Amino acid sequence: MSLIKTKSILKPKEDLDGIRIAVMRRVRPDHEFDLWFPVLSPSTELVESYAKNNEISWEEFVPKFFEELKLNEHYLNYLVEMAKDKPVTLLCYEEEGGSCHRSLLLKKIKELFPEQKIEHD
Repeated sequence: MSLIKTKSILKPKEDLDGIRIAVMRRVRPDHEFDLWFPVLSPSTELVESYAKNNEISWEEFVPKFFEELKLNEHYLNYLVEMAKDKPVTLLCYEEEGGSCHRSLLLKKIKELFPEQKIEHD
């Protein structure tokens, strides 16, 4: 079983990235990725209330994101299936993954698939 990891889409593409999957609502033509799963990103409203308007804290964001993710959690199965053949890298804008939803995706993958190797950026 290969690795599922995360990194900023702003960082250079590397061979070790394997399949690069953008997990954000919007992408630009200059972003380098193989697949785009916007359904694994927080809703625009949730991002705005957290990052743009500072209406909620990270501690409030986390459960709200997991609630939204329930509708599309089955996409995590696809990630694990893809990772059987080669590494999978989940991409989002933030430079550091600690307070980014991509770290929450890894947490949920580990919860659902405890044997899956994951790596936080």
